[in-house]
Amino acid sequence: MIKFFIVLIFSGMSLTAIADNRGIVLDKTRVIFTESQKNASVTVTNKSQQNVWLLRSWIETYDGKKDTPFIITPPLYRLDEGGSIQLRINRKNSFNFPDDRESVYLLNALIIPPADSDGTKSSENLSGGVQISINSRIKVFYRPVLLNNGDVKVAHEKLQFSNHHKYIKINNPTPFFQTLSNVLIDNVKYTNNSVDYMIPPFDSLKLDVNNPPKKISLSTINDFGGLTAERVFIF
Repeated sequence: MIKFFIVLIFSGMSLTAIADNRGIVLDKTRVIFTESQKNASVTVTNKSQQNVWLLRSWIETYDGKKDTPFIITPPLYRLDEGGSIQLRINRKNSFNFPDDRESVYLLNALIIPPADSDGTKSSENLSGGVQISINSRIKVFYRPVLLNNGDVKVAHEKLQFSNHHKYIKINNPTPFFQTLSNVLIDNVKYTNNSVDYMIPPFDSLKLDVNNPPKKISLSTINDFGGLTAERVFIF
């Protein structure tokens, strides 16, 4: 899943001006970086036929720290109208990853109108003297060689569910990150904005409920950004 973060540097402009297909598109919703790879890539495309953007890219840890085992190139790029660029993610050889589980990082692709004279066209299209930053963010999963097998395809089948009346505990006994999607509790969609639906390896997640649940159903997101088959668990 691609997350978007919009920052208005100056106020006074409607967000609808940038909401109608004037931003960028990434060709992946997640990156799987295996231990045997030296690098991976993500293509960023400017969908606008009017606006020029400056693209700033970097990788950070899941909790927002900039010191990571990856370098992304180019870190800064002018993205012309309808243009595209392939970002290359390179691994630092000096870093030692855990070999018994996946690790997760975040790739950020931040676009802003260029401030130099070449950006006049973009600035005019984004009238009102407002600078707008749009940050597209996707997850980068590092997968050790021992885990680069077919087990990830059935990892969702190993999730364990327990009913604690006031909450449901979902245990992930696998070495893979598992991100939940389409969660239904007693046939009602479960929504809680404070919940991170990604369960780390060998960890668990609690879903608070108002009444003792009878059933839960869900899917997880696979390596390609699609959904696994729905799982239904009856308590």
